[in-house]
Amino acid sequence: YTIFAPFNGALPSGVSLLMLQGSPNLQTFLLNHVVAGGIYSMADLSAGMKLNTVGGATITVLELLQQQDNGGIGGSPMASRSSNNNNWTPDFVVSADNMAKVTFPNMEISNGIVHLCSGALVAVPQS
Repeated sequence: YTIFAPFNGALPSGVSLLMLQGSPNLQTFLLNHVVAGGIYSMADLSAGMKLNTVGGATITVLELLQQQDNGGIGGSPMASRSSNNNNWTPDFVVSADNMAKVTFPNMEISNGIVHLCSGALVAVPQS
């Protein structure tokens, strides 16, 4: 499996996934962040790539380019400084219904890989 997991702070204020425990909406929300059928490290991903989730959503991989001397293209809040000397480097952003930056990629788990994201890729269920 490949999991694009939003970190806890990425959820809207006052929302806790524990509050939704047992809800079918929570299950769908979580499954829309899981890609079955392959383990994709960041090196395996490319701009425009589409990945189908277990929950039925399609995740699109976007590539945001950045440069060290200006901190990002067009002042985008998702662009961050590169550690390379003024070289263009890929900074991956993924999108389903919502867009999120991959902040901590390639965390290996026993049955796949996790990419921690800056936000949820689909709407957080309300109940």
